[in-house]
Parts: sequence; structure tokens; C-alpha cells
Amino acid sequence: MEKSPVIKNIFVIPSFIETYSEKYKDIEWKASLMYASLYKNPQNYLLKELKGPVTGYPKRKSIKGIQPDGQDKNQMIGNAVHGVAFNFVWAIWQPTKTSSCSSGQVLYDGYCFNIDQTTVSAVKAYTDAGLVVTGVLYGVPSFARRSCSGVVDPMFCAPTDAGSKDYGRFVGFIAHYFNGQNGHGRVADFVIHNEVNAAGYFNYGCAKNTCNVDTWTTVYALSYNN
Repeated sequence: MEKSPVIKNIFVIPSFIETYSEKYKDIEWKASLMYASLYKNPQNYLLKELKGPVTGYPKRKSIKGIQPDGQDKNQMIGNAVHGVAFNFVWAIWQPTKTSSCSSGQVLYDGYCFNIDQTTVSAVKAYTDAGLVVTGVLYGVPSFARRSCSGVVDPMFCAPTDAGSKDYGRFVGFIAHYFNGQNGHGRVADFVIHNEVNAAGYFNYGCAKNTCNVDTWTTVYALSYNN
């Protein structure tokens, strides 16, 4: 059996398992075990996986959560919703790569980032209410993306090798800005890109039904490891 890549602390969904079912049988088994254990005993398993060596991870009351984009916060808070997921579109937070910040931008690691005040206010409100916030970080800006076709939007073309480092910086910025100590609330969990098992939402430049799983995993790992 071909040795599979090492993947740690990934929240695995069934489609991810299916993607790897033929290529990496051992990942499928481990992912299935994680998925089953998650629903069988979420407090015992999920928290151990997500905490790792880092201290201070917010305690979840349950895994119940929702994506509240555009919804009334008052309908979420206090109604047994214990987690929310927000989209952080990289192309909005950093449409260009520049070190000369304009008014309202924030300098991080030598580069400028926009601040989406609507998202900031929402993350803070949910954090203050005791909900665990997950960030879904996707949407590659033009300066960092590969050339591809057949995607829902050009921002779903995967980052170039160099762009993957820029993506890592973006994730680092969100983690820093929303670290729970800067008055902006806290993003505790991170989803690396979005719907990455679908070529229409994460594409390294392959045509439909011709994508190579080894190239796909290599390109995705660049974002994960950076």
C-alpha cells in the first residue's frame, strides 16, 4: 500500500472520505473512525483533536452549529446554537499585495489587509455570547491564483506555489486579528479553502474529470502547510 500523507487536526466530512477511498485506504479508515467517533462522543473526541498542545481552546457545549451569514444574530444566540461558521474571502480582505496601507487597512507581516467591519462586529458578538466561531478561508485573489477554467468563480483557482505562502499569511492574519485578545472576538477553528473535493471550487488547472489526485493533494498541502 502506498503511504499516505500525514494529515493532522482536519475536520473530515464524508465527501473527503469518498475522494480518498480508492487512493488512500488508510486515510479512509482513519477518517471514518474520526467521523464516527465525532458523532458518537463529540465532547470526548473532538475536543482532544482540536486542542492538541495549545491551551485555552474554548469548550464546546456541543457540535451543533450554523452558518449565520445575513441572519439575525438574536435568532442564533440563546437558541441552543453553540457554534457559527463565517466565510473569510481572501480576495476581499487582501485584493492586492501591497505594503503601503491606506486608511482603514491593517499591516501584518509586512503587507496590508482590509477590515470587514460587518464580519468583525458579528464575530465579536458571537464570541461574547459564548459561541465558538469557525472561519472558512477561501477565495484566492488574482495576484496569487493559478490559471484555471471551469470554476464557479476565478477566485476558486488554487494558489500558485508562491501564492500558497501568501495564503498562509492571510490565515495568520485572521488568526492574529481574531485571537480573542484584540477586542475583535475569536476565530477558534479554521477551514482551509472551501469544498476542495469539487473541481469547481478548488482547481489547480485541470479539466473536469481529468484531475490527478496526487497533484491535487500536493497543491492543497501547500496551503495547509504554509
